[in-house]
Amino acid sequence: MHITYLILAHKHPTQLLRMVNALQHTAASFAIHIDSRTDITPFTRIFCNTPLPVYFVNQRHATSWGSFEMVAASLSGMEFILETIPQTTRIILLSGDDYPIKKPQFIYHYLKNNEQAIYISHFELPHKKWDRGGCIRFPNFERINAVMKIYCGSQWWSFPAPVARFILQLVQEQPAFVNYFKTVVIPDESFFQTLLLNSDEIFITGHIVNHNLKLIKWDKPYLHPRTFHPRHFNLIKRSKALFARKFNTEHVSETTDLIDAHILNAPRHLPQSAPHKQYAPQPPNQVILFLTNKNDAATLKAYQEIQSNTLHKTVLLYHQSTPDIPENIQQETPFAFSDAILSRLNYTPISPQLLPGSIHFPVLQYYLANPGYQYYWLVEDDVRYGDTWDNFFRFFIQRKQAADFMASHITTYRQEPGWHWWPTLQHTNADNIPLANRLKSFNPIFRISGRALAFLHQALQAGWQGHHEVLLPSLLHKAGFEINDFGGNGAFVPAGCSNRFYAASYHTAAGKTLSSMRFRPCIETEEMTKPLLYHPVKTRSGASATKSNCIIAAVGSNSLHRNWINNNPAYDLHLIVYDDSYQQHTGDTAFLHASKGYKFQLIHEYLTQNKELLNRYRYFYMPDDDILISPAEIEKLFSYMEQYTLAIAQPAIARLHWSYQHTVKQANSRLRYTNFVEIMQPCFSAEALQRVLPTFIQSRTGWGIDFRWAALLDSPRTTMAIIDDIHSIHTRAVQTSNHDELNQYLEMHGLSRDIYVSESLHS
Repeated sequence: MHITYLILAHKHPTQLLRMVNALQHTAASFAIHIDSRTDITPFTRIFCNTPLPVYFVNQRHATSWGSFEMVAASLSGMEFILETIPQTTRIILLSGDDYPIKKPQFIYHYLKNNEQAIYISHFELPHKKWDRGGCIRFPNFERINAVMKIYCGSQWWSFPAPVARFILQLVQEQPAFVNYFKTVVIPDESFFQTLLLNSDEIFITGHIVNHNLKLIKWDKPYLHPRTFHPRHFNLIKRSKALFARKFNTEHVSETTDLIDAHILNAPRHLPQSAPHKQYAPQPPNQVILFLTNKNDAATLKAYQEIQSNTLHKTVLLYHQSTPDIPENIQQETPFAFSDAILSRLNYTPISPQLLPGSIHFPVLQYYLANPGYQYYWLVEDDVRYGDTWDNFFRFFIQRKQAADFMASHITTYRQEPGWHWWPTLQHTNADNIPLANRLKSFNPIFRISGRALAFLHQALQAGWQGHHEVLLPSLLHKAGFEINDFGGNGAFVPAGCSNRFYAASYHTAAGKTLSSMRFRPCIETEEMTKPLLYHPVKTRSGASATKSNCIIAAVGSNSLHRNWINNNPAYDLHLIVYDDSYQQHTGDTAFLHASKGYKFQLIHEYLTQNKELLNRYRYFYMPDDDILISPAEIEKLFSYMEQYTLAIAQPAIARLHWSYQHTVKQANSRLRYTNFVEIMQPCFSAEALQRVLPTFIQSRTGWGIDFRWAALLDSPRTTMAIIDDIHSIHTRAVQTSNHDELNQYLEMHGLSRDIYVSESLHS
């Protein structure tokens, strides 16, 4: 038998830790639901340095007293336990104000001797102790009670796992039952009683015990649960219940000290100032490296979620592509590196760029600078976990998982001979590892020991090279290091990890169901419903685009972009901050990035890092940050692009500051087809953007590239246009200092300055 305690808590993490510690048993786990209005961080932090098998329920509810959310929290907890702690055979619902008054061994044997018992207090209505018999709590009580007998009782219960599954199934099949109880006052004191006592299932009807296993004393006149004081100790000691409630912080230490000393025979607990030292040895010394080359808000949020949900040291491993590290990255104190790392370490890379194949280089560089850790985790920026990260990292500590290398999808050459990177594993002098003996792993997230990194450092300096996904598992396995897979169903999966953190891909009648850990396609938010690892999950500056069209703009401190959006724009806004004003823009959009450089170089970098955007959006508007245009005009621009099947177009500009006469707004014209759209504010279809994107880095400032765009389109005479029906203003004087670069670009590519308008559509 395995007991899982489902604990509803919203305050006092130290008291909660003490209760969990008092309940710990070799056959017990803990699933804790923290009220969604409460900051969960103090709770996850206080459990980080303990080996206790504690999990935090990922679907949280605002558990206001008397609301249906109390029931919803219990249902979510049940579902979480059955999925996440599958060895569970009994669930016991407790609150954070409870405390055991019997030893864990006694609780275990008592329940093992009553394995099928369903402990839940219950009574029929009307009830003499409830206001007006309690019937007033239930809308249309007489009519409902005639069809389905209403039962009430205490919120607290203890169910065998099959009963929990039955409840969850009925909730799915009977939405009317659930909807009715959403109208009931204090439904947590009747929902489960009514559901179970109206059942005719034999495994339920014959095993209901009218008791909730708790000692609760009710204070009159309002029948609130009494708070236990030291003077109540004899009452507690005489009780046959397994648990008591409630205890508050004012008296909990003195009262529970008496329980520990005289009932549980446990040592007195240390003061709150040092809560961790009493429970367990420190966990393995490990560091978590979050690898990214991005600095948008969503990516940083993903990093901070890991950082705030574990006490292990967490480091932003930043791949620097520009001379200056963005301000928001600097604030995270990153461990920065550039592609120069490929030559600096005296290893042989498989290509002149970090990707593909060389992400082990920065991990090794960090190890060489910080060799004191037992384990090093590498987490790429597009990996997510469908539960709290603390639960993930704690799992391996609790299992005392000592493997030197852990990753996903570890397979042999025979299992996947067509993989492209097998041949990259080689040595300049020594005998190579035969293909048949090679292993591959999937490494968006992996853990490696310090001693394994020391071995790899020597091996790479001695001449070994290869893609990290074949090099790491193959060399380590050959050298006798322990290798484990933390999911799937392969040969390297240890006991307890089969399909644990990701499920293997499998075939169904409808086709192949993909693993949650995969190379492609991208993971959609809707897919992330279970406590599994997911990859690749693009941040909101990537795959989580929400609209059909977008603006991408390089902006600075004086940008006018706030004039482009309203409270609910019909398009997404992506901002690339090119100066030091990142912080002043953090509330403007979820798609925020920072990098220094010129507009089109920055946009090229951004789209290269987030290639999936080209498949997400239909149209891309790229205005300078000194363009004044309203949201209504921008929506009209996208409408024109679609209506006239335009590839590249721009709004006409007012006769104020302009570079080319034909871009100035013309009276009595709706749209003019042309061979030239200026770099000031082009709008591209996704297909056209893919064609012209390479030109974005052919000119330092972007001057001249707009003369080449027409040549890259199939039918420029009917797919490029100036739209006079849209009003925009260029608010700054036109620069003239880049004409030399313009002339050089035109000469280099043999381009003409000839600009024409082929046709006008009049308004």
